[in-house]
Amino acid sequence: MRQQILHNAVASCEAKMNVGIFGKLWRRIFPIFTRLEIAVLTATEKGLSPDFRQTFKAQLQQVNRVRRDPDGLETLLYCIKKGRPFREFSERFPLSPRELKLSDVEVRYFGRTVPVAVWAVDGVLFRLEFGEAIKKFDIVPDYEIELLQVHL
Repeated sequence: MRQQILHNAVASCEAKMNVGIFGKLWRRIFPIFTRLEIAVLTATEKGLSPDFRQTFKAQLQQVNRVRRDPDGLETLLYCIKKGRPFREFSERFPLSPRELKLSDVEVRYFGRTVPVAVWAVDGVLFRLEFGEAIKKFDIVPDYEIELLQVHL
C-alpha cells in the first residue's frame, strides 16, 4: 500500500514537472540522482544550445558518484576511476573563468521559491547549489521547476 502511494506521488510530480518520458529515461540511466536533481538537470539541458547539450549529456553519462552535503544545500558530481576523481573529459565546456555558473533554476512549491545554481569547474559539470536543504523535496509531492537563465 505504501509503495503504491509513493508511486502515485512520484508519477503525479513527474507529470507536473513536465519531465515525462525524458525524466523517466534519466531516472533509468542515472539512478544516483534524486527526482529534484533530475528535474534541475533536465531544465538546464533543455536551455543549452545543441553543441553544449551534447557536452552536458556526455559529462552526465560519466558521473558515477554523487556526494550531498549533510545540510542538503549542495550536490557534487564525480566520475571516479580507479578510486580517484577523474577529470580528463574529452568534451568540456569552453570556460574562461575556472568556475562558471551554467544555469539558474527555480523550484516552486507551496508558494515558496528556492533558487538552484548549476556550476561547472574547469569546463566540467560539477555542482548543484540549492538555496534551501533538498531533503524536504523527498516528501513534497508537488513542485514546479523553471529555468531562469543559461550563462553559456
